[in-house]
Amino acid sequence: ALTPGGHARGSGVEQFVDVQVGTARDMHGRLAAHCTTPAAGKRWCYSARAGPLVGYLQDFGAAPPVEDDECLRGTHDCGRDPNGVCSNTEGSFMCACAAGWRSVELSGVWRCVDQDECSHGGGACGMAINGSECVNTPGSFTCVCPSSSYLSPSSPYGLNGTEPNKSNATCVPCGLSFTSPQNSSSRDACACEVGYRESCLNDDGGREQNASLCSLALLDADEAVLRAVRCDDVDECLEEGSSCAPEGGGVCTNTNGSFLCSCAEDFYGDGLACHACVDNSTAEAGSRREEDCTCAVGSRKRYLACSGPACVPSCGSCPEGMYTNSSSDWTPNCTMCPVGTAKPAGTGDACTACPENAEAVTLGMGMCLCVAGYAGDPNTLEPPFCTECGFGFYNPGSANTPCSACPAGTNTTSSNASESVCDCDCLEGYVGAACGACAICEAGTFKETATHCALCPADTFAEKEEGALSCTPCPDNSSAVEGSYTPSSCLCNEGYEGVNGSSPLEASCAPCLPGWAKNGSGPGACAMCGNNTYSDAGADCLPCAANASSPGASPDEGSCACPPGSFINRTAGACAVCPTGRYCEDGREATLCVADTYSDEVGAEDNATCVECDAGLVAPPGSANCSEPVTATS
Repeated sequence: ALTPGGHARGSGVEQFVDVQVGTARDMHGRLAAHCTTPAAGKRWCYSARAGPLVGYLQDFGAAPPVEDDECLRGTHDCGRDPNGVCSNTEGSFMCACAAGWRSVELSGVWRCVDQDECSHGGGACGMAINGSECVNTPGSFTCVCPSSSYLSPSSPYGLNGTEPNKSNATCVPCGLSFTSPQNSSSRDACACEVGYRESCLNDDGGREQNASLCSLALLDADEAVLRAVRCDDVDECLEEGSSCAPEGGGVCTNTNGSFLCSCAEDFYGDGLACHACVDNSTAEAGSRREEDCTCAVGSRKRYLACSGPACVPSCGSCPEGMYTNSSSDWTPNCTMCPVGTAKPAGTGDACTACPENAEAVTLGMGMCLCVAGYAGDPNTLEPPFCTECGFGFYNPGSANTPCSACPAGTNTTSSNASESVCDCDCLEGYVGAACGACAICEAGTFKETATHCALCPADTFAEKEEGALSCTPCPDNSSAVEGSYTPSSCLCNEGYEGVNGSSPLEASCAPCLPGWAKNGSGPGACAMCGNNTYSDAGADCLPCAANASSPGASPDEGSCACPPGSFINRTAGACAVCPTGRYCEDGREATLCVADTYSDEVGAEDNATCVECDAGLVAPPGSANCSEPVTATS
């Protein structure tokens, strides 16, 4: 506090007296007042801050000041800190910190901060003596057993001591390879560390009571129960579901309380588990970082499969039909290939222009397609790429498929590189509807129109057995029925024969020789007419007149002769006795006796029977007698 002196309020300032010239400071060393040269035997001090001068109560000109108990009246400022405690002093007061806190000045302001009772050696808990561990708390401390230990049941003190060196809690270690939480109050809290298991567990998970089955044992004084004090190592490499299983790329090596997991090729891991590298990437055996997985040549790591904000990393080029000009990794920056270019899946990041006779008609094509009329693979590295469909084949395009063969009975006739089945026309001798299959004209028919086959007319034959375009006339003197389809269908007519009866295409049909005949058409040869018959037309052997005779192969009726003195009466169709006035010397004709001769003999065989008329008499030819000439009258 300031030296004793009164104060008064006036002129907007606070005045202090009975102080030294210069300045006065309070208990905290802060500037309190400015004091001037005495006036009228008194020194005057003017307040250097607002508010009354701390420590005194007296107005100007009053009696000597009376001590003010700021702690009692609550006018102190120790309450600036919740842990501050006020102590009154002569003419002032003192601020102290409560137990467990210490006083400091922070940025010119008095404050209480926590006193760390655990910061010196074993701390307030005497750790070096009883194994307990000091844990600092705001304004206090706590004695706890450290992890892997527990409070001894015989310890005379609890764990929450607040007086230094008075918390004599005794902590007992759990044992080798055991662990327990900090501040454990019972051995039941002790358990084997990760990677170990208790050696005295029985089949149902309880602790074995037979000490001979345990490697080490002790008797808990408070529970009188046998406890296992050893933890055996767990071989994690043999455990089912191991994170370092071979099928997951792990190569497991067991260690005490743990294991080491080394990863095989194309895997990486953290020493406990392995993870497969992303597709199309490889890693050396023993890799520990995902960055150790490197993409195959020609591909880069990219986020290619994105769903919302989540992306799945993958090694590879842009998907089919997309490309990128960026060289950065892990970016979904693929763009559709332009028209006229394409990019199959897994072929890098660039689109390739379609080769000759191939096209890509839309954006984002995964492959070039051969144009209509062509086929092949335009996406190979070496030509030929697309080649034209040959005769008899067509391809409508829009897919890299082989050229299709024209339907049965058709062929392309305009050019190669046919684009449609409608370019396939019916073959010669075939008929059918447009853009479809065609059927061959059957035997004995010919292609009359594009859609109709007609029968070959009579006396003709189809030029070939099937698929004829026209019909061929039979040779002269031969004939064939309607619908004939071979040359041998043409048969020699009646009275005609072929050489040895063969086909008329090999030899023409010739008429039968005189005296020979063939009745009916066909391949047969002419036959010689027998005795008493004749043939002059080759069709039939005609019989001589009745009672007439002829030798075989007689060529005509003249070859038939009646007996001497008779002739062939063609009207009667028989031999007749030669009448008077005639004579029949060849058996065929009755010859008239010449004029002025006569014959009255029947059956005369020669002209010797014709006798001249007597003188003066006359007879016309064929007379049986002579007569007087007829005299003309006037």
